[in-house]
Amino acid sequence: MSTIRLAGTSKPQTTSKSEATRRRLVEAARKLFTEQGFEKTSVTQIAKAAGVTHSLINAYFGGKAGLIYAVLHDFNQAQIDEINETVKLEGSTLERIRMVLHNWARHNLSDRQLNSIMQAYSWQWPMETEMQNRAQVRDALRPIIETLQLGIESGELREDLNIDDTLYIILAIYKEGMRQAIFDDVTPEEAEKRVLNRIGLLMDGLRRR
Repeated sequence: MSTIRLAGTSKPQTTSKSEATRRRLVEAARKLFTEQGFEKTSVTQIAKAAGVTHSLINAYFGGKAGLIYAVLHDFNQAQIDEINETVKLEGSTLERIRMVLHNWARHNLSDRQLNSIMQAYSWQWPMETEMQNRAQVRDALRPIIETLQLGIESGELREDLNIDDTLYIILAIYKEGMRQAIFDDVTPEEAEKRVLNRIGLLMDGLRRR
């Protein structure tokens, strides 16, 4: 099984040259994966589109599987960075969570094909990759974790609320909403509306009585 490498864990010749090569490979892979799908895209095609030899895919990412994870990791990281840098959380617990999920949905549905590939591939990758992904997901969830903690401290939410279980439910609702946007005849706006309505029902049961 190939070793999955994240960006910057290979042996770069120089930082700038290494990063430029890595970026070209990731961008070429993302474009081809979106156009052709993961299975139909070869490392030779990706390398040619990036203007490098395919041996560099092994050198930087440990193979095709590592490269697709790098594509997904960068896609998700851009979402996390955007929320952390630009989203100002205000209002009630529900309003804050809605704000985060709105940005998640807008980002994920900006490339529905890649989002579909990501969900399919996540059932096949090795445990090492799963652990890396869970760490990134935890980072993405930080604004919601902090919002739930603040809701408990302020008395808006129940004192006995289990944050980990609540996060699990929120993610399940969100992912199902994204599936509907991809596979059903549902617009991104309608999919997001359904997700937020269901989160609202969840939060009704979590409020302190």
